[in-house]
Amino acid sequence: MTPLYTLLAMAGIWFGVHTLYVVAMAAKDAIARDRLTVYWWVMLAPAAVLGVLLDFAFNYTFGWMFLKVPRRYLFSQTVQYHFSNSDGWRLDLARFFARQLNVFDEHIK
Repeated sequence: MTPLYTLLAMAGIWFGVHTLYVVAMAAKDAIARDRLTVYWWVMLAPAAVLGVLLDFAFNYTFGWMFLKVPRRYLFSQTVQYHFSNSDGWRLDLARFFARQLNVFDEHIK
């Protein structure tokens, strides 16, 4: 794979996982309000599957920014681990991503 294709793949993972995260959190909110119709269940199911796959790829592509091998499957799990168990710059990085993720669903505490 050439460097250009690698950069394009990384950009696709980066933007794809962020977009699908917002979609998933909107769907979660609609489910909590009991407003998600069968139509939207069917329309969002492929996005949910793709979102989980992209989150997995994102974790193993960008989770290395903590300079440790990601031992969790999803990026938010990696952030939660470092938020609870790290200190110094890893904790600062985890706090940054926790603030970003918690905008749409406050699940990292």
